Amino acid sequence: MNEINALLEQAQAVDPPEEWPEPISLNDYSALPTFPVETIPGVCGAMVRGLAESCQVDGGLPGTQMLAVLSAAIGGRSRIILDTHTEQGNLYLLSVVGSGNRKSETNSQLTSPLYSYQKDRQEAMTPLIREAENKMRILEKRLEKLQKKAADTENPGERDQLIMECNSVLREMEDNLVPEKPTYLVDDITPERLGGLMAENEERAAVLTAEGGFFKIISGLYSKGHANIDLILKAHAGDAWSSDRVGREAKAMVRPALTLGLMVQPDVLEEIGRNSEFRGRGLSARFLYCWCQSHAGFRTRQTSPVPASIKDAYRRLIESLMSVDGNHELRLSPEAQSLWNEFYDETERLLRPGAELEHLVDWGSKLPGAVARISGLLHFAANGPEGIGRPVSKDSMSSACYLGAYFIEHAQAAFRIMKEDAQLAVARKILLYILRCKPKEFKGRDLFSHTSLDSMEEIYSGITVLIQRGYIRERADVETVRRAGRPESTAYEVNQKIFLNV
Repeated sequence: MNEINALLEQAQAVDPPEEWPEPISLNDYSALPTFPVETIPGVCGAMVRGLAESCQVDGGLPGTQMLAVLSAAIGGRSRIILDTHTEQGNLYLLSVVGSGNRKSETNSQLTSPLYSYQKDRQEAMTPLIREAENKMRILEKRLEKLQKKAADTENPGERDQLIMECNSVLREMEDNLVPEKPTYLVDDITPERLGGLMAENEERAAVLTAEGGFFKIISGLYSKGHANIDLILKAHAGDAWSSDRVGREAKAMVRPALTLGLMVQPDVLEEIGRNSEFRGRGLSARFLYCWCQSHAGFRTRQTSPVPASIKDAYRRLIESLMSVDGNHELRLSPEAQSLWNEFYDETERLLRPGAELEHLVDWGSKLPGAVARISGLLHFAANGPEGIGRPVSKDSMSSACYLGAYFIEHAQAAFRIMKEDAQLAVARKILLYILRCKPKEFKGRDLFSHTSLDSMEEIYSGITVLIQRGYIRERADVETVRRAGRPESTAYEVNQKIFLNV
């Protein structure tokens, strides 16, 4: 839809035939609010602005992913204390934009400090891990030797003594476990492995990626189609999790905190909508959505990289947040608490029958909590590690509430896309071709080389929608050959009104 709007703005005006009707909209999401970059404070805000300008992308792409980076850096270690309850500090965020919109470059520049910190920690731990592994191998050999000797002896007294020595070695092994390599960011990973990795790494992890493969994995890509989202659900709320399956080492976490910052194409959003378990069990309701406008086709050559001074200051801030030890509680200032109370009350009114979020009660019910979490992340973006022990300010909460309002409209768009029928999605692809190539007429078979559609049956379903809504019509002055499921021999005229008044 964002590409459609951009192409409409560049279309050439022509005089439409009088007999054409006004086309009925397929829903245009170009009017969604732009990401309020000014809500991100300090060097993080400067980084978002710099990336939006340098990569020439919708500000929502770096803006939303910046929240994910802050969540990965400090969100898993913080909790927000409200008058009514406590919220975790981590977030699930989903940015949606078409291919060719520099998702990977944007994600790479934002996550670079996280990966650098992880690499440095892993390199620093390597000698310690090697020493621990060597000691463990020695203890294992010693235990094996004592066990064999105890099994071979016929003397009960000697056997008891050897058993005591075995137990002593076992205790020494337990006291000298081999430390795990610090891993905070992962990508292509199953839920089972993710749970084990989080249990070994202070119960936190983050998936920050410019691809949508994560949803395929949790949908059952590696488990014969059986979705496994229990951990993903619990690691958002911080609910206790355990896994004790036959053939696997038992793992458990008291308060897991997972961060998800996913940049995906619109097709992935449609796939999410087709998975009834995601919505039915509340996974879809845990995400904050950002529908980005495409700038592809209207960009200039990149000549203004983010200044090195901003990148360096940003790196230092994120690494300092990653270095924070322990878990911390954040309290709100009285003014911030009052603002959050007002946001909560207003959101609750939006959930009433006939109100704006009537059909998104599951998502809307979690929004005030998400706003509280965002306020904590903005607090750390403004103050760095020195924010520990300080109350969240009115300014941080005000910015968080503003972002909450932004995410409301984008969530409405996202959920509409998720429940769209397949015919409407195909119609959008065909309309995008029409706006891009501006044909006065075309045939069904022309769409094979201009869209990702791969069957005439699929193409005909979209053409039917466009005919019904007045975008195209069959040519009446040419005899056509109609074959079941194969409209490729039919010529279609394009309503030139779609290029006007935009």
